[in-house]
Amino acid sequence: MRSKFDALKYLGCLALIALAIMAADPRALWDALAGVEVGTLGAVVVLYILNLVTKSYRWGVLMRDNGSSDRPPFHSVLANFAFSQAINNVTPGRVVGEATRIYGASSRMGVKVGVGTALVVIEKMMDLVIATAMAVFGMIVLTPMLLGHVRDELTGIIVFAVVLNLLLIVLLARPKLIVSAGRRTINMMCRLLPGKMGNSICSYSSNFLNSFAASMDSSDRTKRRTLTGAAALTILIWANEVFRVCLILVALGAPLNFAAAMVVTGISALSAVLLVAGSNHILISSAVFSAVGIGAGVAAGAGVLAALTSIWLSVPIGLLAYFLEDRFGRSPTMNHAHTSTGSPTGKGDD
Repeated sequence: MRSKFDALKYLGCLALIALAIMAADPRALWDALAGVEVGTLGAVVVLYILNLVTKSYRWGVLMRDNGSSDRPPFHSVLANFAFSQAINNVTPGRVVGEATRIYGASSRMGVKVGVGTALVVIEKMMDLVIATAMAVFGMIVLTPMLLGHVRDELTGIIVFAVVLNLLLIVLLARPKLIVSAGRRTINMMCRLLPGKMGNSICSYSSNFLNSFAASMDSSDRTKRRTLTGAAALTILIWANEVFRVCLILVALGAPLNFAAAMVVTGISALSAVLLVAGSNHILISSAVFSAVGIGAGVAAGAGVLAALTSIWLSVPIGLLAYFLEDRFGRSPTMNHAHTSTGSPTGKGDD
């Protein structure tokens, strides 16, 4: 059932891409793409690679002082992050890639699974806050100039994102609630699964919960400093994303609209969980840029180029990074992480 649902989701996203292209007029889309400035588009690609490096560095910053037995070399962190991004961008729900990243950090860099899970949650919260803030601010600026029913539709999406954002912040700001609910669930599991196997599962779950709760606790000064640094990097990352969209408009010869670029970037990120394979970029770009008066072909072309220079580009980069790391980049630290499963910061949550 899961595989059938994923297949339907892929088909749905491909259908949405096809509909967006047909609505834009394929000939107009082709003319827009054929006239793109290659040099400017090359700068967009370079900026994406720079952002991938920055995101990887942020991931390394979060792991530092949060459970890594040693500071892993950056090439290992980059390979771990880039490969997970590649998987995220081609799988529905963006969950498989994060699980891959957590497992890789555990097995190769000695970060406990509970710690890795908490750090991914923190990272996603930072991204969600910035993406929502950009979408809200851009929408406030654009509201007087939006055409048609797009204003109401985009407002609905943003309101939903803001409500979700607030609920997550309230929940994560009280890790004791999560721990309490987790402990009740573990106690129920222990009663339902007696015997050696049940004890093993309960022990692992308790260790996972303890390490997750410890990493979510930001009362320590070192952790607060680490989170501040990660938050600063998050702002740079999203500024880069907006600048990339602006450069794509310039490459297509379209009028520059910074507020529209913010809305497109923010809503595309917020809808990435539901729409895969770049369909979010194409749909949101077509809707927003067309609503502010940019030609339909150029608006759709901006979405296609945004997907081409990020979502689709991440797959070969991630596979190449994983191959090079697996073949040439294994360090003593990584090998130690494989063998030190019994250490406090070893593999998993033993």
